[in-house]
Amino acid sequence: MKIAVLFLTLFPSIIFSQAPVQTVTDTNPSDKVTKVVRVRYGNARTLAALAANGAPVNVNADNLLQVIVLHGRANDTATVEQTIHELDVPAATQTSYKSKDVELIVSVVGGSNSTELMPGGPISEAMAPVVKQLRAVFPYKSYQILSSMLLRSSEGAKAESNGVMKSLTNSDQPRPTGYGVAYDEANVSPEEGRPTIHLKNFHFRTTVPTPVGSTNGSQYSQIQMNDVNIRTDIDLREGQKVVAGKANIDNSDLALFVVLTARLVE
Repeated sequence: MKIAVLFLTLFPSIIFSQAPVQTVTDTNPSDKVTKVVRVRYGNARTLAALAANGAPVNVNADNLLQVIVLHGRANDTATVEQTIHELDVPAATQTSYKSKDVELIVSVVGGSNSTELMPGGPISEAMAPVVKQLRAVFPYKSYQILSSMLLRSSEGAKAESNGVMKSLTNSDQPRPTGYGVAYDEANVSPEEGRPTIHLKNFHFRTTVPTPVGSTNGSQYSQIQMNDVNIRTDIDLREGQKVVAGKANIDNSDLALFVVLTARLVE
């Protein structure tokens, strides 16, 4: 007898490791049925506890064998069995989505019909396809990159940048041109392949000094200040270059194009 007591004291988990999840006293054994339900995907004991919660059914579950044994009235056991099958499904494949920063490159391209006003500068290899498309629609004699700027923000946040870009004019005393670029919010639509980045209220603004008139043999004697504003909501595929807008500079032969490229970064 002491040996039995010692065994129970040292190894209680062996006897009770598969204790019933739920026990109900049988009032009429002849009215009972026993069902063995095999578990394919989930944890047997967890499923049993969830499915039989409050049901008048005796439930025993074994995680090693991946089975649940039900004992009770036919209708009650059938209900619990159906609940187990509904819960025992493959875990939904969920892509853990981590919020990323949006990195936006804003390129300002100038176009001119007067080579005296703005010389054609070298076009980068990355921008060459964009300029080629612009020439097909807007056949200006000269194109050049005036400035490129970088904005970065987290998803759902705004961004703003201000600076100075290259002058549109080719005068002896070129005037620097200030600019500002901003958006109110950047949102990302998760999709297969390249996601879509939505910029809410994107805004580019600048004031362009343009020489006009001529006196005393000088070709240009006056400077006219022209405000340029491009404001729009815009959708971008990651890595895609999109022309956000074009602005003519008053009645001159000059135009500004704003080209956007966006990508997501960790």
